[in-house]
Amino acid sequence: MNSNNWLASIFDWLGDALERFNPSAFGFLAAALPYLTPIPVAWLTSHSASDFLHFTTQVSFIFVFALEGIGLWFTTMFVDSVVDWVRSKNWKSFIPVLMFAGIVTAYVFILVDLNVTLESAVGNQNPALSRVITLLCFLPLITGVGNGYYKLKLEHKTESQKTKERQDAERQEFQRINLEAQTKVEIEKLETQAKFQQEQLEATTDLERRRLELQERLELEKLERQQERWKLKHSNGSSNGTEKSGTGSSKTSKKENGTFGTKNGSSKRLSPNQQRVFSYLEQQVEIRGEVPSFKEVMEKLELPQSTASRLRNNYLENKQ
Repeated sequence: MNSNNWLASIFDWLGDALERFNPSAFGFLAAALPYLTPIPVAWLTSHSASDFLHFTTQVSFIFVFALEGIGLWFTTMFVDSVVDWVRSKNWKSFIPVLMFAGIVTAYVFILVDLNVTLESAVGNQNPALSRVITLLCFLPLITGVGNGYYKLKLEHKTESQKTKERQDAERQEFQRINLEAQTKVEIEKLETQAKFQQEQLEATTDLERRRLELQERLELEKLERQQERWKLKHSNGSSNGTEKSGTGSSKTSKKENGTFGTKNGSSKRLSPNQQRVFSYLEQQVEIRGEVPSFKEVMEKLELPQSTASRLRNNYLENKQ
């Protein structure tokens, strides 16, 4: 069983090797045989021409090369015309087929008759010579037809390969263009989203700024209304002449004159910032009943932190 497997493996290997060898071997034969088969007839023609026509070796070589080259050339053209006629399926293309068929027939007749005549002229009268030379002349014709067909088949394969490569290149180009278009669309989409987000952010920022401005304006208006009510209240109190309002008017007159009472009952001239802070604190105490924090004084009167804290402390000390 193992020996049979071993033998089958050998034949499988040989089969694979020959299968891979056949295309190369057929290509070699198709290319080489059209140039090898004319050699016997060429040698015979060259030898007869040298003896009968007294050609030199160089002239005989040129003569034989031209004679066999004509045969190979027109045989290949004959095969090309036949294939073109079959592909086109047009009877007008059959005219070159008839023309090259006539040329090849005339060439074979000339080649056979020339060699038979030359051999007879040099003294070879064998009756079988004409038949042998005729058969030898058909060998290059057969290999020429095979070479032409193989060449056309190879060209067709090359064209098919080029068509496939062109289709692959077109498909890759289409994919590249499609990818570029998709990338461009994605970029435009991202740019649109970024622009929309930027516009939303700007709109939100502008709305927030307006809201803060409106809130600040409302607070200022509220503070102004509170100050007006406070002034109206104290002005009404001083016009009634009550004892409490008299005391308040005394304090108000001091504040209007820029003075403020200290702990020991003395009064002194206040600075502009002190007047603002003390007046604001008095108003807020009358309205809310408590002294605002120094942070509120700093924000409302737009004073530095140290100044607001110091003046508020001075107010509290004077109150005590």
